Amino acid sequence: AAGLSNVGSVAGSVVSVIDTDTTVDETRDLVLLDLREPSEYETCRLPLAVNYPATRISRDQFSPDLYQCKKDLNKLLVVYHRDDQTTAFAATALMHKGWDSVYILSGGFEEIAQNYPEVMEGEVPDGLV
Repeated sequence: AAGLSNVGSVAGSVVSVIDTDTTVDETRDLVLLDLREPSEYETCRLPLAVNYPATRISRDQFSPDLYQCKKDLNKLLVVYHRDDQTTAFAATALMHKGWDSVYILSGGFEEIAQNYPEVMEGEVPDGLV
């Protein structure tokens, strides 16, 4: 089971989902955002993930659900993109725009798809399995 750990701070906390005492099963109201492009999301994604392209963050285009994460401390906002670097960039952008706690899926989509293809929905892209 994935857990949570701290990887850095920008006016709050950007943390990474990886081995610690807190598993996702123990948290309430998980909001999992897939920050990749819609075509990538449609091909393959994590269960429960909602597509929210990272380009929308840079344009200040936020959905009501995302705003709810900003106000409701019981919601756990977890984001992922292709890899750690891209995910961290988007998570940091959310932090700068006022979200206090943003969690990133450690390793990004590519690492999760390589190591846990059985949990993915859709067709895992060639080269990742």
